[in-house]
Amino acid sequence: MSKEEVDIWADERSMKQIFLNLLDNAIKFSRKGGTVEVRIMANQPDLAAFEIEDHGIGMSDDEQQRALQPFGQAQPATTRTYGGTGLGLPITKGLVEAHGGTLTISSRAGHGTTVRIVLPREPSRPASTSL
Repeated sequence: MSKEEVDIWADERSMKQIFLNLLDNAIKFSRKGGTVEVRIMANQPDLAAFEIEDHGIGMSDDEQQRALQPFGQAQPATTRTYGGTGLGLPITKGLVEAHGGTLTISSRAGHGTTVRIVLPREPSRPASTSL
């Protein structure tokens, strides 16, 4: 497997928060002895993609929508079993979007979750305007 550096334009503190939130969720919702995979791809010259995949409890489509809302955890029982405030994913999504990126979730209940972040590798340039 070849290793290549992938540079992105981003605020260091925000990136730490994004990855901390996503890795914490992946570990928290994995089954005992489960695995968490982290992938970084730069298939396009101007974008970098990051995926964090767990093989844990997963979420239905409705649960995914709730999990992206502030204080909206997938299920009330999730709070009792795993803890948390329900703010990690909404904050993470906001930070990603503030950097001009996107966050998507692919999940199946009982089979795990993959969160994909796509970020620009360079700062966005304002569109030129003519007077």
